[in-house]
Amino acid sequence: MNNVHGAEGALSRSTRKEIKALLRGGYSHARFEKVMREFPIDLRGVVVDGLPYSAWQILEHMRIAQRSMLDYALQHLIDTTVRSPKQLRWPRDYWVRQQTPRGNESCEHSVRSILQDRTDFEALINKATDDGLVTPSGPRNRKTLLRLALQIADHNSYHIGQLVIIRRLLGSWKR
Repeated sequence: MNNVHGAEGALSRSTRKEIKALLRGGYSHARFEKVMREFPIDLRGVVVDGLPYSAWQILEHMRIAQRSMLDYALQHLIDTTVRSPKQLRWPRDYWVRQQTPRGNESCEHSVRSILQDRTDFEALINKATDDGLVTPSGPRNRKTLLRLALQIADHNSYHIGQLVIIRRLLGSWKR
C-alpha cells in the first residue's frame, strides 16, 4: 500500500491545485459542466454525418474510461488489497453501441458519475504524499497517480472538444 496520507512537501499545495484545475478544465478549454448542461437533450443521440459517434456514446466512453483509471489508481496505487472490478477490454468495453440514451436520466446519471469520479480522484490527489504522486506501481510498474491525473485530463479534454464540435455541427453551440 502506497503512502497516501500526510500530503506535505515541495509538490504539495501548488502542484495539487494545478492538477485539480487541469482535471476540472476551463481556462482555454470548454468546461465539461457547461458543455453538457447546455447540450439539448434531443440532440445527444444524433450521429452527425461523417462522425462515428453520438454525443451520448462519447459521454459514456468518458465515464467508462475515467472510472477505469480511478479503479486502477484505487487498486494498484492506493490499496493493493482492493479487488479489481471486471477487467475491461479495449475497445469493446469502452464504447457503447447504443447511439441514443434511454432517456434524459441516463445522460444525467453519466454526467453525475463523471463529476463524482473526478471528485474522488481529486481526493486521492489531496491525500497522496509527494512520493505517492510520482511512485509507479501496478502491472509493469509504469503508472503513477500523477500520470493518471494527466491522462484523465488529457482524455477528457479531447472528448469535450469533440462534444463542442458535435454541438457546433448541430447548431447548438453559442460562444
